[in-house]
Order: sequence, then C-alpha cells, then structure tokens
Amino acid sequence: MSGLTLIGKVLSLSLPLGLASGMFARAVQLGRRQKRDFVPGIVGLTGTAETEIGREGAIRLRGLLWTASSQTRIPADRRVKVIGYHGVTLDVIELHGP
Repeated sequence: MSGLTLIGKVLSLSLPLGLASGMFARAVQLGRRQKRDFVPGIVGLTGTAETEIGREGAIRLRGLLWTASSQTRIPADRRVKVIGYHGVTLDVIELHGP
C-alpha cells in the first residue's frame, strides 16, 4: 500500500469523526446554556396549585403543568410563588392576600 493511499484513508476517517465530536461538544454547550437561562426566568413567577402540594404536587405556571414541592402543605387552587428548584421540580410557597 502506498503512503498516499494510507494518508487518504486516515483523513477519510478522521474528518467525519472530528466533525461529529465538534457537533457533540457544541450540543452539550448549548444544553448547559439553556439550563442556566431557565433558572433566573422561572424563580419568582407565580402560578396556581393544581393539586395539594406537600412533598410533591402540581402547579400551573404560564399555562404549563409543573411538578412542585413545598415545605408546608398548600391546598389545591391556591396561588403559589416559585422560590427555587431541584432537578425539574419547582420549590414553591403559598401566596396570601391579593
């Protein structure tokens, strides 16, 4: 096998692998940015308890249903405020008053 043929085969394999690695690294980078942007945008928003909330429950926030938890029991149909998160579960408190 000539040296030129071997170089051609090596290049034909390394180029697609290099492109795939770069695309994967970029996807991971974008995923991290999206997660980082998610947190400041949701903390502080208010919604409604769809179910009773304790260790786990559900709230409606901007038309979407979210899993939520609270340190205290919150009855269904009460207004809640997002104060944090863990994973994809939102930590909420009950809002009192208007």
